[in-house]
Amino acid sequence: MTEQPQAGLVRPEVDAATAAEIARECYGIEATATELGSNQDRNFLLTEADGNQSVLRIDNPAWSDEARDAQHAALEAYRAAGVAVPAGLPGLDGALTQHSRGFAVRRSEFVVGTPMLEAGYFAPTVMREFGALAAASVAALAPLQHEGLRRTHMWQMRVAHAETERLTPAIGDANLRERVQRAAAEAQAALAPLSDALPIQAIHGDLTDDNVMGVRGEDQRLHPHTVLDLGDLSYGWRVAELAVMVTSLLHHEPERPLTVLEAVASFHQAARLSAAEARAVWPLVVLRSSLLVASGHRQLDIDGTNDYARDRISGEQSMFDAATRYPLGEMTEQVLARLGFQGIAVGDGLKLVAAPAPAECLAYAPLPPHTDGSEFSDDVELRTLLPTLSRSVAIVDPGIESASLDAGKWLSPNAEHRLIDRALLRHAAAVLPYGVYRLTRTEIDAAEAAATWPIDTEVWVRGGEQMRVTSPVAATVHAVSDDQLVLQLDGHWRLVIAGFTPTLESGAELAVGTVLATGTELGLLPESSAKRQLVVGLRRSDAPELLPLPGGAQLVEPERVPAWRRLSRDPAAMLLIESRTQLDESGDEALRREKIFASAQERYYETPMQVERGWRHHLVDTTGRAYVDMVNNVTGLGHGHPGVADAVNRQIRVLNTNSRFLYRELADYSERLLALLPAGSGLDTVLLVNSGSEAVDLALRLAQAATGRSTVVALREAYHGWTLASDAVTTSAFDNPHALANRPDWVHIADVPNRFRGTYRGPADDARVGA
Repeated sequence: MTEQPQAGLVRPEVDAATAAEIARECYGIEATATELGSNQDRNFLLTEADGNQSVLRIDNPAWSDEARDAQHAALEAYRAAGVAVPAGLPGLDGALTQHSRGFAVRRSEFVVGTPMLEAGYFAPTVMREFGALAAASVAALAPLQHEGLRRTHMWQMRVAHAETERLTPAIGDANLRERVQRAAAEAQAALAPLSDALPIQAIHGDLTDDNVMGVRGEDQRLHPHTVLDLGDLSYGWRVAELAVMVTSLLHHEPERPLTVLEAVASFHQAARLSAAEARAVWPLVVLRSSLLVASGHRQLDIDGTNDYARDRISGEQSMFDAATRYPLGEMTEQVLARLGFQGIAVGDGLKLVAAPAPAECLAYAPLPPHTDGSEFSDDVELRTLLPTLSRSVAIVDPGIESASLDAGKWLSPNAEHRLIDRALLRHAAAVLPYGVYRLTRTEIDAAEAAATWPIDTEVWVRGGEQMRVTSPVAATVHAVSDDQLVLQLDGHWRLVIAGFTPTLESGAELAVGTVLATGTELGLLPESSAKRQLVVGLRRSDAPELLPLPGGAQLVEPERVPAWRRLSRDPAAMLLIESRTQLDESGDEALRREKIFASAQERYYETPMQVERGWRHHLVDTTGRAYVDMVNNVTGLGHGHPGVADAVNRQIRVLNTNSRFLYRELADYSERLLALLPAGSGLDTVLLVNSGSEAVDLALRLAQAATGRSTVVALREAYHGWTLASDAVTTSAFDNPHALANRPDWVHIADVPNRFRGTYRGPADDARVGA
């Protein structure tokens, strides 16, 4: 059985009063009906006098009884597999499908919960649960065989491109219409070599945040739970189940589309994707979002009173914007990287292809290294590119832990040029290497991470006479411009060299297709009194157009690095210099810590960033992303304070011992502490301890000794320390889940005085609350 795709369907003409009559006639219940909304059907919430609720669905006439029977079979398959779904409620005659007023009618349980559509931000764990739910769906439906599944409808991803093309004329905005058509065509082209390799089975087809009800967990997050609405059930590509769900998640944080890869990875963990399916994920996401935009506009064209469709236009637009925020090829590489696939797309699979290395390099005598204590790494070569260099080359470190960038020097807009200029005082050239996260590009007080990871190598040369630029490898000219040359190395890689004038040694222009041997002169680096720059990039032939920017390397944000690690390579081997490529190793570092630390040694965040630099009230992680430190107790002085560092350094150089010895600095320090206390307070004695726990413990003992009473009032959810007394007044359930049950009898617990979150809440001017 086949139903032809429809270019938009008008909902059945059924109002709430008619729905209540149908409920009475077919199901024998008296209920009020409230419309819930649908693009192409009618759904009503039925509420009976005793409060019992159920859902009445009026199907679009385009759907057949066979399709409905298949949906009933799918519900049974879901239940058998442990996937939560609402039960169908039979009519007075015992049948699940009723007919009234020319329409097919069904009734089901009303699922108590909160629609995931309305949940806003999804934490990574919720994203993973969505992926696991999609995997459970395909696992439950895989054995299902039914004639009602042999249908083709407009939401089936196998016809998504054709449907998008059919519906895009309804998009009034010409720019948006062109974007949708272009994105859909590119996605379809990416799917073309894969479609025959994609497994087909029964799938839900519309497993989205709008069709999943959530339940609130102990963590107060909304978690996906119950699957709704099987109206698009049919045979389809297995991977389409995942892609449809992922598309729906994009609007929850549209400016960060890569967060949905948590769902992709979770699906893959439970239902392994083939290489073809992994490559198909993002083209399908783009197609689905394109179809949603086109369909939404078309639906309003033919059914202008459909508030449900109107309300979803902006969300569907944000899904499309998120799906196309980054190039399609880059997003496909992100999926492959996240799932652990290796290789380059060939046919419907992946082929392992090694990054090119110079097959032959001209022999150069090594330059003698500097031994003057320079902070730069030198004794490196560049003479495969610049053969007339006569002195050593410095590799500059603009990274997160660079000693040259202490004391906030990295915040200067000229920080990189200062590093380069200092290097050029002693060296013929300075290299800003590929793949080193640059602290010099970190942005503070910004909601999003800055582009800090260079996918090119920058070579800076002292001012002087013109210099020859030569090819470090054998290659063929792929493209040439006034100041840039692109060399094809083999079928998969290209070398980009920018910042010089391409021309052959004979003076002839370099032409596309020219075959070059290693060492062939490519042109000249112009004469200049100022320092000069070359940018060298090694890219895959299928990499998106992200060529070196004028004046420097192209950089990407940390979250884009997994894709660009696959789409680019470090040209260091061709330049005879050492590779310094860095990766985000925070996951490995977390595992290392968990292996050696006691579980009581807590850390922040479920997935922690690795912080390796602090400055004032900022922390910077190893990828160059800056955070405002509103948690750490050292921010009273600020991180990296030069005065503090100098004072500590001086004292340790002079003397570092304990308080039982007699020395002046200890008394000086203690007198400065006493000077900070209120005058006339009588607080004139110092007892130094090693930690906050000891300080609390000692304070409790002194208070009990001074008052002769042992009773202490402690606030809920407070942490005070590890020692016997400080732990006794610690009530944090996070630190001790049984804290309230095992306090000693001399500790009494009180609610936190908090007007906003406390037990007793109220306006700020009400003295009865929060005090």
